[in-house]
Parts: sequence; structure tokens; C-alpha cells
Amino acid sequence: MGTDGISIGSNFSVSNGGNLTAKSGYIGNGTSGFTISNSAIYNGKSLGYSNNTQTGVYLGTDGIGLGAGKFYVTSGGSLHATSGDIGGWKLTSNAIATGTDVGYEEREGDTDKDSIYFGGAGLRLGLNFHVDSNGTLYANDGEFVGKITASKGTIAGWGISST
Repeated sequence: MGTDGISIGSNFSVSNGGNLTAKSGYIGNGTSGFTISNSAIYNGKSLGYSNNTQTGVYLGTDGIGLGAGKFYVTSGGSLHATSGDIGGWKLTSNAIATGTDVGYEEREGDTDKDSIYFGGAGLRLGLNFHVDSNGTLYANDGEFVGKITASKGTIAGWGISST
């Protein structure tokens, strides 16, 4: 202890300007608080930001994590979230959608012509256009400009076949 601050060993010091240095330790009682390590502060997530077996909070030089692997951001800026809302868009584990009728399947009573869905089941834009996960296009109306190629099907009652 002197006019320049307080120092206890080489791992803990407080300067006369109020700068605290702690290379390890606890915030709280040591068993239920936050742990301080050289590169992270964490509560329960001692195995890192993306660990899916531990709940808690992790803030480290390699990333940030909340919960049991449900939400984290890597130090490179990659975001991982299993669900949530982003600017009015709903995020699930296999889709992102916006609007009031945000599923892929058209349901009785759907009225939101502005709903948009992108996900494992396909693509849906409003009430009148969708493409299923097999690539089949459904549209209530349309205009095709240019070449159309088909090996089977019907157009206005006329059968199309490859022969």
C-alpha cells in the first residue's frame, strides 16, 4: 500500500486512479457468483460460450454465451440463436418468418397477404405464392416471359408428355 495504490501479490491491485486488476477470483461468494479468469468472466458456463450442457452467462475473449447453447456470439461476430425476434421477423430452429400468419402451410382463415416464410418446409410469400421443399411451385396467377420447359403436366387442359 502506498500513494500509487494497493497491491496484494502480483494478481491483485488497485491504482490510486481506481483501476482494479484481478487475474482471477470471484464476484459474489465464490460458489454462486461470477468467476473471473484471465480471459473470461462467467457464471456456470466454465466450458465456454457455446457449451450446450451448462446454463449461465459467459463473457470471454473467444465469445459471449447465454443459457445452455441457445444464444451465443463468437469473437468473429457469428451469431447463433435457436429462436427469437429480429426487427419483426420470428426466428425458429428451422425458419424465419414475418407477418401474422407466419407458417408455411396455408390455413383456413389466413388473411395476411404480407406474410413471408422461409424455412425447411419451403418458401411462402403472402397468400398466393409458395414453393414446397420438393421444389413444386404454387401460384394463383402468373406470367412467364421467355422459354418454358416441361416434361409432363397439363396447361389449359392440354396434356404435356416427353414423347
